[in-house]
Amino acid sequence: MAAADTEVSTLQKVPYQNYDHFPLIVGFDVENYEGSHDKHRRKDNHRKGELTEFGFSILDTADVRNIPPGLNCANWFPLIKSRHFRIRGREHLRNGLFTGDKGDRFRFGTSTWISAAEVRSRGFGQLYLISILENREATKKFARWQ
Repeated sequence: MAAADTEVSTLQKVPYQNYDHFPLIVGFDVENYEGSHDKHRRKDNHRKGELTEFGFSILDTADVRNIPPGLNCANWFPLIKSRHFRIRGREHLRNGLFTGDKGDRFRFGTSTWISAAEVRSRGFGQLYLISILENREATKKFARWQ
């Protein structure tokens, strides 16, 4: 196969075959309070590894099968479904020593405040994935992990 045969143009549709199932591309981001990881530096009473925020983004490749990605995948970005959650009662826990604190700069929708008890009782996976992708039965099965 020549090199030209393996290249994909971002201005043309991706050359999919007729698949029965299209994969989901899922990205997770979890942020813990960094001050709770080093007991020698702590000046507060917070527990180890306290969750301060988490989020996920999902691209359903079935949605993009007939859409050229465009320059830097600009045509696909509107099709990515994202959710961002911040933990109520932990607003004062700010990172900055090892990583930038950008919990209030979510650029892909609105952040949702939830309690730590709600996260624990429902588990990350089941919490909101189903509501985002409720139109796909396979996704519902995937989203039930805890």
